[in-house]
Amino acid sequence: MNNSISNIILIPIGIIIIIIGLNMTKNYNIIQSYQEITATVTMVKEAERELVDNNEIEIIYSVKIKYTVNDKDYNKVIETKQAYTKGDKLTIYYNPENPREITEEKGSMLHIIVIAIGAFIIICGLLKTFFPPEVEKDS
Repeated sequence: MNNSISNIILIPIGIIIIIIGLNMTKNYNIIQSYQEITATVTMVKEAERELVDNNEIEIIYSVKIKYTVNDKDYNKVIETKQAYTKGDKLTIYYNPENPREITEEKGSMLHIIVIAIGAFIIICGLLKTFFPPEVEKDS
């Protein structure tokens, strides 16, 4: 493959990665509006799943939780690696516009890293395309 063509391919790859990062940013911003609440564990069911990579057994818990938003009770089943017992309390975050939508975490800043990687790939593609390294000629 021609070197300049392979360099130009970096640009759309970087754009795609940035678009993925921007979509992650949108989801991150939505979750940041979620409200914190304490939920109560009402049932725990243990299930085993085998990990293919290193043949270890991973235990996943199916946990039914109950939480109240605006005097209305909600029940939801979540899967987690953390062991809970009936009556335990845990912090969750719910969507104020739709309290049935919950998450256990408010998210990370991974979207910024993804966008930065995409930008770096685009810059590399542009630099290699428009400023190729000079090739020494044999005399």
